[in-house]
Amino acid sequence: MDLMNLNMNKLFVYGILLDQYPNVEARLHGYTLHHYGHATIRKDDDCYVDGQLIEVDDIELDNIDTIEGRGHYYERFMVEVETDNGFEDCWVYQQIRDMEHDGELN
Repeated sequence: MDLMNLNMNKLFVYGILLDQYPNVEARLHGYTLHHYGHATIRKDDDCYVDGQLIEVDDIELDNIDTIEGRGHYYERFMVEVETDNGFEDCWVYQQIRDMEHDGELN
């Protein structure tokens, strides 16, 4: 991988990754925070989740994918969050499987 040409990725965090990276405060509208053993978000048009917007390179995003169990326990998708500077597109993780019982969430 060419370290000089790494992409930077914006990521909205709300759980274990809070305060782990330089960040700005952000709000994700249309979701609510839930706990299924670990923090996750669920669609709810009347709610919002406060968190942080961080920026990481491709290598660090791959590392976070591993930590979050992307593809097995969490999925990552694009959303729009609100910051003091307006709205920004970014990635977010959402839990898709129960980590303790290895079952799908409803």
